[in-house]
Amino acid sequence: GNGRVGAIAWSQNGLTMQVSAVDSSQQTAFSAGLVSFTTNPALDAGNPTPTFQQRLSMYDGTLATKYGTDHTVTIVGAPNSEVIGLHVADTRAGVTSATVDVSLWDVSALGNSGNVPNLDTWKNVTTWSESGSAGLSRGQQDANDFGYSLGATVEGAPFTTQMVDGSHVRLTITPSASYTIWIAAATRLNAPNNDSVTQAKAALALTAQAGFASTFAAYESFWHGVW
Repeated sequence: GNGRVGAIAWSQNGLTMQVSAVDSSQQTAFSAGLVSFTTNPALDAGNPTPTFQQRLSMYDGTLATKYGTDHTVTIVGAPNSEVIGLHVADTRAGVTSATVDVSLWDVSALGNSGNVPNLDTWKNVTTWSESGSAGLSRGQQDANDFGYSLGATVEGAPFTTQMVDGSHVRLTITPSASYTIWIAAATRLNAPNNDSVTQAKAALALTAQAGFASTFAAYESFWHGVW
């Protein structure tokens, strides 16, 4: 992550991340949600099974998952923002599609184990699906101005968006050899007028416009400076 947004990542149904943001909630149990990335054929498809290598670089702040010699997914970030990303380099022949799912587990029975003045707003999930991005929001009526919006967009490849259900949206990508999935976990606490939805959409658009190359260079410089 970049110090404001981070993720736990593991290999399940492709590559899955549990995303958290520093100022999203009064308690860390209210993580922002799940982001899963899959391709067709699958990332780990192949006979014989491709060489798998996953490495965390503390110096660069990246997690690179390498599936053989022809496709790698690298988790990066945008410095001084609430945006992280997955950069996909995939030169396999015959990849017909790629999918990003942004979702949330069932929060209807959520229990209040912390100082949350209105638990109902944390059980209420809303979604959006537009040409430029898709995502979900929670905690929008929190009295202390917590709450967040978790959304995604794609740079470098055509994509469409859809609502799968009340807490699940999907981006379907027509893959290219190189593209980046940007993920924003925008918080109400840090958004103008506490509008995390508008902030998430703006952050995604600005990062995609800046482009992966320049954003990644700035991100590496940020982490090198930290160390």
